[in-house]
Amino acid sequence: MQYIIKYAGEISTKQSRTKWGMINRLYSNIVKALKYHGLTLIEGKVYWDFLYVDVEEDALFILKNIPGIQYLAEVKVLESYDKEQIIEEGFKLFKDRIAGKKFAVRCRNKLTENKSFRSKDIEIELGSRLFDYSTGVDLKHADIFCHVEIRDKGTFLYSEKIPGLMGFPVGNTGKGIVMFSGGIDSPVAAYQAIKIGMKPIFVYFDLGGDEQKRNTYNIFRFIYKKYLAGLEIKFIEIPFLETIEYIRTLPHKYQNLLLKYFFYNVSDKLAYRHKANAVITGEALGQVSTQTIQNLTLLDKYIYHSVFRPTLFMSKLEIIDIAEQIGTFDMSYKGKEFCAIATKNVVTGGNKDIFDNIIKDIPLHDMIHSLVKDIKILGIDDFEKMEKGETMNPGIDYSNVVLINLGTKPAGYKNEIHLNLDKALAQYEEWDRGKNYKVICDEGVKSKI
Repeated sequence: MQYIIKYAGEISTKQSRTKWGMINRLYSNIVKALKYHGLTLIEGKVYWDFLYVDVEEDALFILKNIPGIQYLAEVKVLESYDKEQIIEEGFKLFKDRIAGKKFAVRCRNKLTENKSFRSKDIEIELGSRLFDYSTGVDLKHADIFCHVEIRDKGTFLYSEKIPGLMGFPVGNTGKGIVMFSGGIDSPVAAYQAIKIGMKPIFVYFDLGGDEQKRNTYNIFRFIYKKYLAGLEIKFIEIPFLETIEYIRTLPHKYQNLLLKYFFYNVSDKLAYRHKANAVITGEALGQVSTQTIQNLTLLDKYIYHSVFRPTLFMSKLEIIDIAEQIGTFDMSYKGKEFCAIATKNVVTGGNKDIFDNIIKDIPLHDMIHSLVKDIKILGIDDFEKMEKGETMNPGIDYSNVVLINLGTKPAGYKNEIHLNLDKALAQYEEWDRGKNYKVICDEGVKSKI
């Protein structure tokens, strides 16, 4: 199938050298995406104002999700510039498409020489041939526009412009460390960064939940296949349970802020190591205690790299709308984030002097060095080899054990004790060591702690 691809305005307005660099990167990204999805590229041509690709199979589902494209269209290509042949081929192509619809013909004659007719001539004569097959002509609000582009490279006929993602080709605006939890917000932040041309390095802080981890893996795979196919993208997994246990020894009011402090500093270190230009988060102003303007401003003071927050000024509903649009919401909704280790009496406007006093005794350098040493760096090939883990079977007989349920509500099992995490940790030393216990929660995060 043959397509023409029009560059996003962000590319088209650049000066020659910069524009050609972006065009070549876009074409390279397209070739890699087609290859990853197993599609055969028959022919590809790069021009100043558009790309042309001929693919053996339908490639629309791939091309429309590659950043840097304003729109694309499936086209019929004629090697002829003869007016009568163009009208005849246009008539054959469009007559069934306009049946029962109002239509208009749009022609652009961009031949640099030997122009023997005007664009208007094609519009009038082809429109006259098609008129009886339609319900009429509407030049401004037609149901379907029949496009004819006559260029030095050939004549292109098409009737539907498929919107692209706009933005820049991925990799054009630098690299960013994406703090990726698999919740609702961080996939949206990653998408916004990808769309504007940043090459993401996904960083996942493993807080102990196998179910949350599986959801995060699934969302990463989904984003990769849809928006990053064929590119070399890293997914960095960092074990974080011991760090959480350490943070729990620090002042309660500041524990959530301290957790973010560690996230930021580890991400900052990884940005240095992987030559990234920024840290990207899914934080939205005022959404939780660590995301007040005072706390975000405070956190920014402790790392070198800029922190980009694409979702900062979005409401939760706006974020959800984008998550649904890009297809991550249903997966994200099942993977509850666990970024709040303290739930009551937490600070919403952190004091820098108090915070400095807390962190002055933290062996930050040694802890980050230890964390970074134990990271797991995965590529898409690693994910495709993974098998999904089994979730807990609710049909298991728990009649002979004491079931400690840290979830949001009781599950109805025999011998079940429903507790929140703080109470469970406080009472743990008092549990009868002569009994068997099974600890569960909604996602496997709290129970593993």
